Amino acid sequence: MVNASSKRRRYLATGSIFLVLLMGGTYLIGSLLSTPDIDELQIWTTVPVEQGSIETAVAATGRVIASRSIDLNFTSSGQVSEVLVQPGDTVERGQVLARMDTTELQLKLDRAKIDLQRAQAEYQKQVESAGPKAVADAQAQVESAQASYQQTLGEVTPADIAAARADL
Repeated sequence: MVNASSKRRRYLATGSIFLVLLMGGTYLIGSLLSTPDIDELQIWTTVPVEQGSIETAVAATGRVIASRSIDLNFTSSGQVSEVLVQPGDTVERGQVLARMDTTELQLKLDRAKIDLQRAQAEYQKQVESAGPKAVADAQAQVESAQASYQQTLGEVTPADIAAARADL
């Protein structure tokens, strides 16, 4: 029969072997599952230093927003006939940026002048050959034409007239 102390030694020896195997297995599994250090993974390539430019292209979609913007208010509307500055140019206060097509304004002014002259001629004709009622009617037509002419002058600024004359 095996005595109790030898039985105990056998259990201790078997337990110790089992414990050593368990610890070794744990270490082996832990080392296989862990990530290696970055230094172990990187392969370093050295090259001599060269001076040069770096060319990089970026393709992207999105919305472009200007860093600065200014609201422009114009005294009259119409079509632009000539642009005097380019994008990115520096401009100064009062500098002419574009010229408007003044053809329509000039035609409107010319029509108003002709209407006024016609009304004045009609008035003169009525004064020379008609009675007081005809004179009053002609006078009303002249006043209406003068008001229309003054209104047109108010719409057409002196700058518009000067621009129209410069284009002629």
